[in-house]
Amino acid sequence: MIVLLFIVYRAALAPLITLIPAALAVALSGLLIAQLARVGVSVASIAQLLLIVLLLGAGSDYGLFLSFRFREELARGTEPHRALITAVARVGEAITYSGLTVAAALLTLLLAPFGIYRGLGPALALGIGVMLAAALTLTPSLLAIFGGAAFWPSRLKPGTQRAGLWGRVAERVVRHPVLTLTAGVVLFGALAAGLIGYRTGGLTNSAPAGSDSAAGAAVLAARFPRANAGSDQLLLRFDSPVRDTAVLTQVQAQLAAAPVFRSVTGPLTSLDGRTVQYYSVLKAGPVGSTSAANAIPAARDALTAVARASGAHASGIAGQDASAYDINSASNASLTLVVPIVLVLMLVLLGLMLRSLVAPWYLALTVGLSYLASLGFAMIVFVHLAGNDGLIFVLPLLLFVFSMALGEDYNILVMSRIREEAHHARSLSEALTRAIGVTGGTVTSAGIILAGTFVVLGLAGGRGDAQQLGFSIAFGVVLDTFFVRTLLVPSLATLLGRWNWWPSALSRLKPDIESR
Repeated sequence: MIVLLFIVYRAALAPLITLIPAALAVALSGLLIAQLARVGVSVASIAQLLLIVLLLGAGSDYGLFLSFRFREELARGTEPHRALITAVARVGEAITYSGLTVAAALLTLLLAPFGIYRGLGPALALGIGVMLAAALTLTPSLLAIFGGAAFWPSRLKPGTQRAGLWGRVAERVVRHPVLTLTAGVVLFGALAAGLIGYRTGGLTNSAPAGSDSAAGAAVLAARFPRANAGSDQLLLRFDSPVRDTAVLTQVQAQLAAAPVFRSVTGPLTSLDGRTVQYYSVLKAGPVGSTSAANAIPAARDALTAVARASGAHASGIAGQDASAYDINSASNASLTLVVPIVLVLMLVLLGLMLRSLVAPWYLALTVGLSYLASLGFAMIVFVHLAGNDGLIFVLPLLLFVFSMALGEDYNILVMSRIREEAHHARSLSEALTRAIGVTGGTVTSAGIILAGTFVVLGLAGGRGDAQQLGFSIAFGVVLDTFFVRTLLVPSLATLLGRWNWWPSALSRLKPDIESR
């Protein structure tokens, strides 16, 4: 990440001005989260790892947004003090709404039925709040101290601004919006097609490759495929002690006759004789597989029928497969609940910032397409090609939250700049070209660095779940950086013309602000 910052800035001090607030935010957030845990707030075990990656990535974004706008103003010949005021005034709003969007999306995890998500939401949202405060206070202070020297040895030449590569790309997009939009939809649709056969799995197969636990699991699977240690436990609870072995044998025979079970062994009885346990192996697949977990509802139905016939008043299944099924069910329920809430919050915040009832809808839609494409990419790479049983159960929800929240950072920056340029541009085409031209380098640099932080998570995590999470989110960031902001958003904005800003005054102020 440090290397990327030096490459992006081509300066000695500017990367440190971006990193120092982010590093301090990570340290302070860790202390505050520890205090939350002390007073009884649930904090998930993976919160610390995700906090570091999230704050370094978001902090780099905020620092780049401010620093690049400051450099842009200096290049116009603006006096440093005035340049900094303009940069903070223009970009500060976008950063504030970006931070609020991320924090709001994370706080929705408090509503999730699954405990691990509730343990992530407050901790990560608090970290984003600290990072936002550092970006709006410490970063401008450091820029004020160093001024133009922050970008040494690069030379700032007043009046030499050019649209550059992204300006030329924007010109092509606004000339051919329908073709560009079609190409973007085809690309995202092709990636989303990877969701065919979509399925998720638990953590049972996520031990790091080469570890002792992974080697031990492989030996058990190869040499003892029906070992009790991995089997599912069938439990029946009776009102009175069951001592008759004939009754226990009959129960075992009835369970073994059920088509869902490959084998049933046992029984074991509790000291009081009221609880009876059998070990079972499911026909659907080996213990710990997604197919075995998906067979748990049928196994529960079979066990309930036998329990009713034998006079047991309660029954249940324990073990890896039952746990995996319950985890996936709770995770999917959380996804179903959180997704619409995040979308509503995002629409409200985007509407407030852009003062529009139109633009927020297609901005949310484009990031939603990016999410589906990223999830499809994960299915293609980790399931269809790598042969995994399914995606790690936390991936769909965390990928959605991070994609929707972090992906909107770039849309917010670009749309706020388009709105700024539209106030004095002759047409929306001109405003789009100018805005994308001057923000292109900023967004591209920020996207590469943010994606890089999640790639580090995938490489350094050492586990299958960390790899899926890190690489999938990184891919989503790349899509948002190079395709959503480059293809989808400009083409949609061009097609909508002045209606982008309806019902604000900008939609009526300049009726000629439409695509050429």
